[in-house]
Amino acid sequence: MILQAFRPVHWPSVTIALAALLLAPLLGMLAGTGNIMLAGGALGLLLVVALMSRPAVSIWVILVLPLGLSGFLALGGGLAGKATWLVSVLSIILLLPSLVTLFWERKAPAYIWWALGFMAYAVLVTVADGVGPKQLLAGFKRYFQGHGLMFALAVLTFSGALLQRWRRFFTLLAFAQLPMALFQLLVLVPLRGGFSVGSEVTDVVAGTFGGSLVGGSNNSDLALFQITALGFMLALLKEGVMPRQGAWWKLLCVAAPLAMGETKVVVIMLPLCVAMVYLETLARKPLQLLIVGTFTTAITLALAQLYAQVLMDSSLELVVEDTIRYNFQEVGYGQYLLNRWTSLQFWWTSHPLSNLHTFLFGHGLSASYTSMMPGDSGTVAARYPGLGIDLTAVTAMLWDLGLFGLLLFVLVMALAIWHASQLAHRSRDARTRAEALGVRAGLVLILLY
Repeated sequence: MILQAFRPVHWPSVTIALAALLLAPLLGMLAGTGNIMLAGGALGLLLVVALMSRPAVSIWVILVLPLGLSGFLALGGGLAGKATWLVSVLSIILLLPSLVTLFWERKAPAYIWWALGFMAYAVLVTVADGVGPKQLLAGFKRYFQGHGLMFALAVLTFSGALLQRWRRFFTLLAFAQLPMALFQLLVLVPLRGGFSVGSEVTDVVAGTFGGSLVGGSNNSDLALFQITALGFMLALLKEGVMPRQGAWWKLLCVAAPLAMGETKVVVIMLPLCVAMVYLETLARKPLQLLIVGTFTTAITLALAQLYAQVLMDSSLELVVEDTIRYNFQEVGYGQYLLNRWTSLQFWWTSHPLSNLHTFLFGHGLSASYTSMMPGDSGTVAARYPGLGIDLTAVTAMLWDLGLFGLLLFVLVMALAIWHASQLAHRSRDARTRAEALGVRAGLVLILLY
């Protein structure tokens, strides 16, 4: 009888409430000292506890701030441009209630447990390498600032109404990129000198993801988001959830920003996304494979031709040759001496099998991080200034966490993709199947990205 009375209790919430009660006397003493720093720290700790009990509030801020407002904040500069750092803090706060729920209920997909193992491995390797606390904390933030959101969405329970509001938010956000990208193309690109300066001025076209007049914008994030949105829309069309009437205009509005920026990887991402949505169908029906493949190839070639002639003022052949040169041949990427391929070669030659420890386990979190600020680069990057050893996520992870860490990360992603595929295959609900296919396409794009 006593055990039955305790079954309806939501123990993670009880744990958080107990933590708040235990912290209350400490916070009161800190506030009573009259020290502004201590009182501010106490207030911040109280806010952390409050947000732990309201994860939906944190998730809304995490979604709206970087996806919907970072473009405007970046243009403001100063403290406004740093406001998205709040996202990292909130996501790490979400780790606390998520981990309490995870260990209490022990119900989560396999990829969540492996992701937790990857996080623990990264911390242990970094500590074992004798990395200082500053680099450890900075590296943890860079690698795992999104894990709190991932864990929360996987293990916490949210209402159907809240999920529907999130769907509407993402839909509105996908369509909002077109007017924002047009503004950046017509107003901000001329402020950077116009097309006569070169195609690099169009990297300011980043939608709501953060365009900067001084360069270094998040235009690739815009491309990733819009192509993922296209994948979801195609999946909804495929499963009969999205009406076919007017669908082509909606798809065109979402795809249009892809033709306004300088993200060449679109020509790979777009057909890959379509393939991931229609994978099972195309395997069963070769004729549809031919039709969809031809249509997707035509759109991709059209985007490539538009980019070459309008943005680059060149031919498609010369653009392809130039892209190959600074990605795989002798030319460095941007201001770095290495490019995507030579940075991988440099890691290999720098880690002979005689040094098996760093080959397998790396040098610790953020060891390869390259910063323009003196003294902010990681321990390894400081030895190789200007090379760009962290140019890609693969090389950065190899330097930081070794081959074992990279394989562990790939395993986490592969399990997540497999889980989405299984959900799409087994579910009887059309919307669930469509969203699972969209998630699978997005995860494959993230793994490529």
